Amino acid sequence: MKIYAYQVGESLNLKEIKKNFTAQFIRGGLYDLFYKTEEEKYILLLDYGSAVFAGMDEIERSKTLSYLKTFAIEPLDEIIGEELELIKTQKGFYFNFDAVKVPDINEDILFVAMYLVGQSAALDYYSVITEKLLESTTEITKKLEAKGTFDIDRRKLLKFVGKSMNLRNKIIDNIYPLNDHEIVWEDESLSKLNQGLKDFFEIRSRFRQIDYQLQIIMDNLRLFADLIENRVSNRLEWIIIILIFVEVLHLFAREIFPKIF
Repeated sequence: MKIYAYQVGESLNLKEIKKNFTAQFIRGGLYDLFYKTEEEKYILLLDYGSAVFAGMDEIERSKTLSYLKTFAIEPLDEIIGEELELIKTQKGFYFNFDAVKVPDINEDILFVAMYLVGQSAALDYYSVITEKLLESTTEITKKLEAKGTFDIDRRKLLKFVGKSMNLRNKIIDNIYPLNDHEIVWEDESLSKLNQGLKDFFEIRSRFRQIDYQLQIIMDNLRLFADLIENRVSNRLEWIIIILIFVEVLHLFAREIFPKIF
């Protein structure tokens, strides 16, 4: 069975989807909804914006994605995707470079597999955003190296800091690799599948890479903030010096031309 995951938007309004979606509901809560549309056709929706399909052809996926976009917060113009093939075998779990072999393809195994494919798609999305933020800070540091100064203003810098911090918080809340779904806690085989898929998709290493890049971004932004504060402080010092100089001139003028002042 082929599994396809797509990052539809920044997040999905699962509450509204649950009210309107007519497929057979299997399980779910505040953070995920698992549906069966037809025999051996499933959809998993994750609140951080991922929609995962199993057993559905391209036309069915395309129609459903168009529908789900109406429930997406900040829907993406270019949808980021990830895929996985599950193959049933009698030899237990086996993780190949392009497919995963499982002893059975039941709803629990399918759910865990879809959940991890959805995480992988979300990590791809966050990785793209982080790369863009890192490129922006790199451009500023290059200007700083070449000119000894940069032209970013305080308000723009604060918005940049807020965007970086918000992104880091979202990743930690949604994709943190130690936050396994509760379905795997008390089932040894599902836990094995969960850990195997994390290694298969390199969830931990990709998360660490994004976290490392975000740390570089935050360190650079702190440096930029300090430079801007120094620039503002220097400007204020010069204003004070000019005001004092003007006041001294005024005092001299009063002494020299008392009738005028």
